[in-house]
Amino acid sequence: MIGITIRFAIAGIVALSLFFAGVLVGGHPIATGLTTLPDPIRGVLVGEAEGNIASEVLRILDDEYFRDIDSEQLAVTSVDEVIKALDDPFTDYLTKEEYQELRDRNDGRYSGVGLQVSLDDDQVVITRVFEGSPAEDAGIKANDQIVKVDGVAVDPERLDATVGNIRGPDGSTVTLTLKRGSGAPFDVDVKRARIAIELTTAEIRTVNGTKVGYFTLRQFARGAGDAVRMDVERLVEEGASALVFDLRGNRASSSRRARRLSRPKVARSRRRT
Repeated sequence: MIGITIRFAIAGIVALSLFFAGVLVGGHPIATGLTTLPDPIRGVLVGEAEGNIASEVLRILDDEYFRDIDSEQLAVTSVDEVIKALDDPFTDYLTKEEYQELRDRNDGRYSGVGLQVSLDDDQVVITRVFEGSPAEDAGIKANDQIVKVDGVAVDPERLDATVGNIRGPDGSTVTLTLKRGSGAPFDVDVKRARIAIELTTAEIRTVNGTKVGYFTLRQFARGAGDAVRMDVERLVEEGASALVFDLRGNRASSSRRARRLSRPKVARSRRRT
């Protein structure tokens, strides 16, 4: 009987240990309900370190604030402030929608107006207007500054969000408020369409009697590595003895794709010609 009691006690301890381990590893304190436990137990399981201040503030606001709050939006805002505190322009937080927009852009498939933007002195500036695109048809030009999208002022710190707001379903319309030079802002209505991205351009240029292969990479998108490799092989066959890669004006992608682009493979026999 004593042996059975001991076995049950050990089994109970193991079960409780596994339960608390699973809660602590697999769930947020608020989501798991640990923050509602009595103070002594909560202090042991959750702790009172500063790392839980944000969770505690959200819990109090959710329970005690005089009106309903959007906890998810407050959490996203909190994360945004953490990222801003890094003061690193190459580190950003993307929502689910923004992340999907990034994937679509990197895969070279999207519906939009056919322009490319970047930040210049905390301003969202158009760096390129695709040929034959709705943006070109609407008279939009490179170096135009985007002030608003559908009446909402752009946030220079959320460039991807601005890009996502400009894009949308094929056939829908977006209103861009632009500023050109020192002129007054003006509105342009643009009908979105499927955009075919030209990944690369390549040509032979003769410099001091030397044939130079000149490449322009429009975007680090899926298939760009293969396009560059084909261009390299073609220009080498045409007699290029030097290569220049122009990466200005494109938007970043994964480091894996960038490495593929930096090492285009050309057959040895072709490199010797």
